Amino acid sequence: MSPPETPSEDRPHGLPRWVQRLTRRRAQADAPDVSAARTILLVRLGKLGDLIVSTFVFAALRQAAPNARLVLLTLPRAAQLFPPDHPDLDAVLTFDRRHLPGLARELRRLRPDLLLDLNDTPSTTSALISLVAGAKTAVGFDFDETRHAFHRTVPVADKTRTHVVDRLADLLRSVGVAVDQPHPRLVINPTAERDV
Repeated sequence: MSPPETPSEDRPHGLPRWVQRLTRRRAQADAPDVSAARTILLVRLGKLGDLIVSTFVFAALRQAAPNARLVLLTLPRAAQLFPPDHPDLDAVLTFDRRHLPGLARELRRLRPDLLLDLNDTPSTTSALISLVAGAKTAVGFDFDETRHAFHRTVPVADKTRTHVVDRLADLLRSVGVAVDQPHPRLVINPTAERDV
């Protein structure tokens, strides 16, 4: 039995070389043509507040790609925020660790042209989702831990000097989507509104 590999300069996180080769995505120099995308998968896991401030991304993509199918993948508790007739989303999928094989099959069937990872902190989970989804172009923020999962990465602005909205606007601009004044927009689920 060979000893475990240790981190080195060419393997900063200690991942075996075969895993790095398997997961390495080929970098794409040109921004994807968002207007030609048939399916766009948005991945936003984490806190509800971060998801709410991310809602301007949905509207900007709907405007840039009016014929695309926009699908959000988020946590079950967050999915409840989005009614089935949401004007900017065509579907909401939930990430539940108990149902990973089914989610993997659903993501593969989706065959997204573009995947945008909206998580502005390193997330191994969303990086794995990016790899499993098999998008033609996967774009996310540039973190050492997860950059291997994306075709294109966007530098993360200093979090002490920028707001998450500004960082997400940078992500959109990196794929050619213009963002003038990003304003979050929450569409209330009619059932929830009636219950309140």
